[in-house]
Amino acid sequence: MVARFLFRPLEENFYVFFTKLLRRDLPLEKQEKSTVDLVARTLHSLLTFSVLVGLTAVVFGYSYSHLALDIYGGKTLSSEPGPTLLRSYAVYVLA
Repeated sequence: MVARFLFRPLEENFYVFFTKLLRRDLPLEKQEKSTVDLVARTLHSLLTFSVLVGLTAVVFGYSYSHLALDIYGGKTLSSEPGPTLLRSYAVYVLA
C-alpha cells in the first residue's frame, strides 16, 4: 500500500510525459534524435530514483522494523511475528 502511494504519482506523470514526447506509430529511428535522447535520459533517471528509494526502504525497513513496531504498538506488535512480517514487506516493496 505504501509503495503504491509513493510510486503511483510517478507512474502517472511520467506516462503522460512519455506519451507526449514519443509516438507509438513510428519506430524510434524515425523520431527526432533529441527527443529520444531526452526520453532515454529521463527514463534512466526515473529508474535510478525508484531503485534508490526501494533499496532505502529495504535497508531501513529491515534494520529498524522491530524498533518501529515497538514505538508504534508496544510489545503487542513487536513480538516475534510482527518484525518478521514487516521485514518481508520491506523486501516486497523493492520487488
